[in-house]
Amino acid sequence: MSDGKFSSSGCHPSHPTRSISVNTSSLLVTLSAFLFLCNSQVHAQTPFYSREAVPSWGDLVCVYGPGTDPSMDTPKALENMIRHWKGRGFTGAHLRTDLADFDPAMIRHNPQPDLQNPALGLLWKHIDDLRVNFDLLAVGQKLSERNAFTFWAWHPHIYSDGAPEDAGSPGPGRMWPWSYVTTYVYKHPEVVTVDRKGNKYWMVREYAYPGARSSRIDEFVYMAKKFRVKNFIACLRSEASQVQDAPDKADRYGFNEPVVAEMKRLYRVDILTDPRFDVDNPQFNSADPMVEKWRELRGGYLTQLFRELRKALNEVDPSIRLAVTLSGEYVGPPLGNWKLEWRKWVDEGLVDMIISPVFYEGTLDHDADKKGYLTHSRIGKGIVELTALKGYIEKSKHPEIKVMTGGAPSYFYPPPPEGADGWRCDVWYDSYTLAWYQRWQQWRKDLAEFGCIRFLDQDFDGFPMDGKGLGGGGGWGLLAYNPKTRACSGGWYPMGGGSDGKAAPQDQVSRRGRAMKLTRSIEGKGTLTGLHNSAPDRSTYSGSLDNAIVNGRCSLEFWVQRESETSSLSVFLQGSGEERDVGLRISPSTGQILYSAGGKWMESSCSMPVGKWERLSIKVDLEAGNYSASAGEKSATAICNAVPYLKPKPRFVEQHGVNIPIAAPTWRFFKQVLFVPEGDSGNVTYLDDVSLHWTPELHQVEHGKEVILAEDFEAMRTGAPIEGKSCKEGGAWRVTRGNPEKFCVHNGTSYGEGVHSLMATAGGELIPSLNKKLKLAQNESVILDLDVFIRSDRDFPYIIPDLRVNSDHRTTIVITREGAENPVMAVNAGKGTWCFWDEKDFKDSSVRIHYDIWNHVQMVLNVSQGKFTVSVQPLGELPKLLGEGRWGEGTKVGDEVGLAIRPSKSGDHLSYYDNVLLTLQKDRD
Repeated sequence: MSDGKFSSSGCHPSHPTRSISVNTSSLLVTLSAFLFLCNSQVHAQTPFYSREAVPSWGDLVCVYGPGTDPSMDTPKALENMIRHWKGRGFTGAHLRTDLADFDPAMIRHNPQPDLQNPALGLLWKHIDDLRVNFDLLAVGQKLSERNAFTFWAWHPHIYSDGAPEDAGSPGPGRMWPWSYVTTYVYKHPEVVTVDRKGNKYWMVREYAYPGARSSRIDEFVYMAKKFRVKNFIACLRSEASQVQDAPDKADRYGFNEPVVAEMKRLYRVDILTDPRFDVDNPQFNSADPMVEKWRELRGGYLTQLFRELRKALNEVDPSIRLAVTLSGEYVGPPLGNWKLEWRKWVDEGLVDMIISPVFYEGTLDHDADKKGYLTHSRIGKGIVELTALKGYIEKSKHPEIKVMTGGAPSYFYPPPPEGADGWRCDVWYDSYTLAWYQRWQQWRKDLAEFGCIRFLDQDFDGFPMDGKGLGGGGGWGLLAYNPKTRACSGGWYPMGGGSDGKAAPQDQVSRRGRAMKLTRSIEGKGTLTGLHNSAPDRSTYSGSLDNAIVNGRCSLEFWVQRESETSSLSVFLQGSGEERDVGLRISPSTGQILYSAGGKWMESSCSMPVGKWERLSIKVDLEAGNYSASAGEKSATAICNAVPYLKPKPRFVEQHGVNIPIAAPTWRFFKQVLFVPEGDSGNVTYLDDVSLHWTPELHQVEHGKEVILAEDFEAMRTGAPIEGKSCKEGGAWRVTRGNPEKFCVHNGTSYGEGVHSLMATAGGELIPSLNKKLKLAQNESVILDLDVFIRSDRDFPYIIPDLRVNSDHRTTIVITREGAENPVMAVNAGKGTWCFWDEKDFKDSSVRIHYDIWNHVQMVLNVSQGKFTVSVQPLGELPKLLGEGRWGEGTKVGDEVGLAIRPSKSGDHLSYYDNVLLTLQKDRD
């Protein structure tokens, strides 16, 4: 591998990252951080460095699956992603090991009857079910070899042992109770690190115990033998703070019996009684030499683990490579202050690569800088400078050891800093972009064929009646859309076996097959939620993929049977799970049906009989902000009509692992149904055949049948200027103003199945010279589709919507007449909002621009009317109509027109363009 840097050319912006610091990018990768990979393919003409994709398989498969390539839920999808990453310029990838990669005897699955978040239990179950017939590590190794791609198994379990079900407590950002614990720790809880009083900090074991080391090494050896893994990453990342509070002080833990005994033997000091080791003592001195000896001792145990691991892997296969993560001179949050003996790792040749700097927090501790940590890499404290690390390696007996670093911004990937042999690159953004695009195409197909999206469809026939096989917290089903069934079955919870008061499937009373029995209980156990894991926008990009119901119309239908006159049931259609303003209630005794008006129950003239199945329907008009309801099937009786529902409340989201509220755009959306048995304890109501179908308002049209111009840039070489290149169809590209080298093909980001896009890094004008003249003809529409990405003013491209983000960069997309002052039609990304042309000038649409993501822009010109509409669809959202404009003054039928792209000449300009499609469509009579 070359140690050289990738040479810049005209197509590389000079300062695309605006001085990225090491801690800035780390906030983006809390689910998949601290990874890297080496073994680059050297470019034939240009010195190259390693650029490694960092996916976390367990997270991606349950968030972006099923049925997208980034979910990697099949060998084919995994291979597609390997090819995608190669197209992006990555030289390899590493996949996070999961529980299925362990010897089954090594893991204890905890009982979880009352999981804080049953939906999370369903996600875990989805992972486990997939892995039954999918040896991910073996398949990844094989596919990587076949595609000349490097594969590493990322094993982030050095300090993530899991925890028993009674460990920790609920709280923000917690996954409680934890779903598993390593068998060794469960049988030997004494190895868990403790404070001076014996309180445990779960997930973090002390490697002073020989058994603690050997049992960990057994995990690597098992995977090396079973899956033939050739490259391992021993990662020190800890999920400890996802089950319990972070340590209140850096030197709180580390007082296990062997550590105490060894300090007595070496230094004749009892760390359990000596006040020098009491962090609660106001006189505690972090710089005390004896405290430092204690830290060195604990760090030495980790080094011993690496010695024994290196030896064990060599015995399996001497060619196996081992990488480790390095935060700095000390370990840092949330683990403590023990010394990291990286110099010994190098001197003894224990590792093949060092990843630095990293942090080890699975969930960020925002008070870590107040707790006495000697290394806090997120703020640059106590880290090892890359040049110093590389310099030490080069002078050692093992100069072949490589150094990897992080901090490369998503999309741009400049050369790594001095001292590093390559980047490790987070791929959450790229994965979301591709996965969401693929899901949207699946939904577009459903809309074309079915007229709706089958947002929830469940008849309960496949549900287990014995309560066995349920996910943690009693859940069953699939939380996301399934392209195989072309519907979302929904995740349903909590359920039981029929004897605990929880909702239970049964086949004695049903329309056909099975139905749910809902029993009223004082404890509220009988409620049943049906959830489609979705969001109104990409604000939860690391937690969901599918769009929630945000516009258009939807229809909720379900069948109910009352067992007796006392049976009562409330039903709600919800977004956040708190709303009660779209719903129905069946009253006990009378069976009268009530409807919710702003959360208050109103009487209707309808009632439900006893012992008979009845269909109820709720229809929501999101454009009008109201809902109607009816009872019955063929001759439905109105329950209510056009009842307004409440306006959305302020909305805040949190990035997983960061857990700082972010003010997000407000939406009134729907994604789940809630069924609540009411009345006296023991009342029973039966539920069957629930469906929630959605027809969104798209504000877009299909492209025309006659293609004038089509370009996706996939046939062009990465880095090549666009000037003079033939389009995929319809013409050739010309730079008519500005520096031609500032318009070039880029592979860092794109929209759609390909990997290339057009990057503009300065002002100017780009036009296609069309092979066929485009004249405005009566009874025709000119339709322009293209995708646009505009860089924001932030130092890092964040994908979560943030109303505070703005940009000095602008771009204008124009259909114009040569030499004319006024464009025929145009859209402009201005200062924060989209503008569109209206006869003589641009008109502000008041629709905010979403920066740092792809936006699909469509302009449709009706020549006969001399008017055009403009819509924009930001990544992860539905299209928004910007407005209708009149074509430019002076335009007339018969004019010859063309396309122009005009990026601004703002400092360090950066914008991208993809999938340019210019078509004609005959107007319908």
